[in-house]
Amino acid sequence: MTNNRKINIIKHLQTLKSFGIEYIDDIDISLNNQIEQNLPDDMEMLLKTIDQCTICELCKRRKNRQNYTQQFDTKVMFVADFMTSNYDDPFMGQAGLMLKNICQNVLKIKTDDIYFTTILKCPVKNSSDIQQQYIDSCKGFLEKQIEIIKPKVIVVFENKTSSMLEIKAKNVKIIKTYSPTMVLKNQNLKQRVFDDMKKVKHHMEATT
Repeated sequence: MTNNRKINIIKHLQTLKSFGIEYIDDIDISLNNQIEQNLPDDMEMLLKTIDQCTICELCKRRKNRQNYTQQFDTKVMFVADFMTSNYDDPFMGQAGLMLKNICQNVLKIKTDDIYFTTILKCPVKNSSDIQQQYIDSCKGFLEKQIEIIKPKVIVVFENKTSSMLEIKAKNVKIIKTYSPTMVLKNQNLKQRVFDDMKKVKHHMEATT
């Protein structure tokens, strides 16, 4: 076992201890999911665990819970790569307005009716800061969110981060598309995103 892996396990156990958990079942430390199997099944407890996570150095940039849309009873989940600050709102700015229009005009749902989250749970200044160990540290949190929400469709915005992550989700349709930010930079991508969102809507209706 590498020193980094040992440190990550110790930090995770310290996080569990902070929640009053003094004992966990024996785990095989050779398994990749040895940390994930002890995450809480309650969303609020999971978010608190994320808030107190110290597994990697990105935690130093976290000041408070990020302002995500937290609709737990939904058919569709949007997964972006990261936020640049603790106060980012996914529906602010031109990219946010485009995402809002997609929800309202294509999916025919309110923005309050989706669950929006990110792969990396702490702020990242830019994609050049991203390392595989950060993604590995946050992967379990994302998969647990998916397990709790049980969405019918997950929309993953294609980017450097998502390309480094393989999401495991049972009975869930995963559709990758370009983010509103990418579309604003290249209008030629707009039709591709529109077509992808029609697929999302079709799958949502098919599972009603």
